[in-house]
Amino acid sequence: MPGPGAARPPVTAPAPNAAGHGQLTLVSPAGAGDDDGRLWIIVLALVVIAEAAALWIASCVGVWRRRRALRAQE
Repeated sequence: MPGPGAARPPVTAPAPNAAGHGQLTLVSPAGAGDDDGRLWIIVLALVVIAEAAALWIASCVGVWRRRRALRAQE
């Protein structure tokens, strides 16, 4: 293992093969996946709306059951 003052080799991206596919890189081409941001916002909005609807329905059912129980006591 080199000491603390030893120079490390430079980090370079691997050269793409002839077809340009089959290798993993950390760099994506410019403009690739522009719609991904919008897709996640739509999915997040749908999840928030579904959760709010589920909580609203649960609270309505709870209030209905409570009123029904109070009427049954009278």
